Amino acid sequence: PPLSLARWRAGGELVELGLEDLQFDLGAAHALCRTRGLAAPSDDALQAALARTHGWVAGLQLMLGSERGRAGGPPALTGPAAHRHLFDYFAQEVLAGLPPALQPFVLHASVLPELSPALCQAVTGRADARAVLDDLFNRQLFLSALDDAVPVLRFHDLFRDFLRGELDRREPGRAAALHALAAAAETRAERAVPHWLAAGRWSEALAALRQMADGLLAVGGTHRLERWLEQLPADWREPQADAALLRGLCAWSRWDWVLARDEFQRSHDAFARQGPERDRDRYIALGMLGACYN
Repeated sequence: PPLSLARWRAGGELVELGLEDLQFDLGAAHALCRTRGLAAPSDDALQAALARTHGWVAGLQLMLGSERGRAGGPPALTGPAAHRHLFDYFAQEVLAGLPPALQPFVLHASVLPELSPALCQAVTGRADARAVLDDLFNRQLFLSALDDAVPVLRFHDLFRDFLRGELDRREPGRAAALHALAAAAETRAERAVPHWLAAGRWSEALAALRQMADGLLAVGGTHRLERWLEQLPADWREPQADAALLRGLCAWSRWDWVLARDEFQRSHDAFARQGPERDRDRYIALGMLGACYN
């Protein structure tokens, strides 16, 4: 409505309540349980629910009301009923209330952990992604701002989980293609790897891991690198020379000489079978193999 908000704000005559003011904390969550006549869950359970809902009282109330504890005990706050009630709310009150042109945007963008204009344009194909993000943020659509200037936004976890499930329901198999688009648009290998893995593009994921391995190992990222390598299917990963080399380097970094020796040997032999174009990598594996024996 045509109200003089700027003048009222300048004159100190305006009170503004934002998301931060309306978020429930632990004390308010306990008060909500008392008001509804529920035995309060533990503080840890309530804190986890508050973190999951970002203090959103409707979400917290849906979780509290989804499952009453047996024999008058506290509600469980988790489980199929809690998710069903929350997701029904998102479907009926949030997603259905968006203009039809925005619904595919939020569904496709749900594969992104962070919503930047460039990545949203890559996965949605919309050149006006920046304007759409501004519109979504102005709608207070379960988004947190990570960078107001760009903008870079992030869906709240519960809403993103709902959108991912709805995407799979409406467009089965589409998520993998969207992850591949996101990975190709990423400028940093460590951000591209999870997308390549989610897309089932094992060769691209391994190439990105090889690209970032030296920097990751230099700062103690062994477990992170190994966790990504383990997400590659074992039957595909085993004959890969690069995978064996990376696993050997991880074993070396934690002084597991026997495993490192075996992986370097496998990578050396695999590189040798690929011909002279992989000689540089073969010599790296050979040098590390000699170091293990020493």
